[in-house]
Formats: sequence, C-alpha cells, structure tokens
Amino acid sequence: MKSTLFLLVLCVPVPAQDAPTMQQCRTNVAMWTPQPYAESFFDALSAKELDRRHTALLQCGIAGANQRAGNKVTLDEALELDQWKQLDGTYEEHEVARLFHYIKRHGEWEQFNKEDAAGLH
Repeated sequence: MKSTLFLLVLCVPVPAQDAPTMQQCRTNVAMWTPQPYAESFFDALSAKELDRRHTALLQCGIAGANQRAGNKVTLDEALELDQWKQLDGTYEEHEVARLFHYIKRHGEWEQFNKEDAAGLH
C-alpha cells in the first residue's frame, strides 16, 4: 500500500505588539492540553479554533524564545518551551489532517496529484 505524506507549513508573522505574555501562554497551555490525551478533544474543535490555538501557541514559542535570547535558560524553562512547541505541533497536525480529509472527501486528491506531477507547486 502506497502512502503519501501531505505537509502544510504555516508561517505566521508575529508583530511585536501582539506578543503574548508568558503568563498568557502558561494559562493557554494549561487549558488547551487534553488530560488524558484524547482525539475526541481535538475533534470537538472547529478548524477555525484549531488554527487560532495553533497560531497562539506559535506566538508563545516565539515570545518565549525572544524573552530568553542571550540569557541562560534553566532546565524548567527549556522544558516549558518544548512543551509549548509540542502542543503547537499537535494542533497543527490536527489542522492539516482536517484539511487533508476535506480535500479527499471532495475528490480533489487526484487533481492535486496531477497538478503536482505537472510541476504546479
């Protein structure tokens, strides 16, 4: 069985004035981390909410890295940033999977492959 990996990379510019505080990030992570982990947690969220959380967590990672730039980072701080990145990746994975299922459900997967093979990227 041939499997295909569909990868979507989202790049979001983060204006300095919109940078979240570390406390906002900690609160978001606490609220947005399913305990225990369950797919149904993510399935209950709209695509728009998945994107909003993904973007917010991405901004937290950038803000955290910027705040710590040039400073010594404790193990706890490094683990905290890593947790944010992992959770951000989880939201992004669910967002991309939702988009992939939409493309397949609407019969666009074959067209995508034809155009991709023709060099339309």
